[in-house]
Amino acid sequence: MQGFHQAPSGGVDKNAVDAVLNPEKHNYIFMAADPDKLGYHRFTASDVEHAKNAKDYQAWLNSKNIKK
Repeated sequence: MQGFHQAPSGGVDKNAVDAVLNPEKHNYIFMAADPDKLGYHRFTASDVEHAKNAKDYQAWLNSKNIKK
């Protein structure tokens, strides 16, 4: 197919494979981007805490004039 690589573009990191095969045990069901640590996320099992995390992230987006 035109536009697609004919071979894999890169290998998979060993740590990623280990993480999939041996997942961490936790009760998190919510995730939001962490505006204080770009590239990281905030995880929680609480919908109330998730709402706060989402509000923090939306405020950060607004402060950077980033619109959906």
